[in-house]
Amino acid sequence: MIVANLAMSAIGADLNEITIIDAEGDHHVPLDSKANIARAIVDHATKLFLQSKRPASGPALKSVKNA
Repeated sequence: MIVANLAMSAIGADLNEITIIDAEGDHHVPLDSKANIARAIVDHATKLFLQSKRPASGPALKSVKNA
């Protein structure tokens, strides 16, 4: 995941807008407060992390009980 912005317009400003780039493509996050932009970055990173933890598709694993 890469996060890109126009640094010249973001430095010293209260607002920012970014583009998050991942394996699925570009995801524009529109102009908002830097706190909300940070939240959007963390939300996106969390989503990617949780997707990476899903088991690969295929037969479901059966639980085994201790005897």
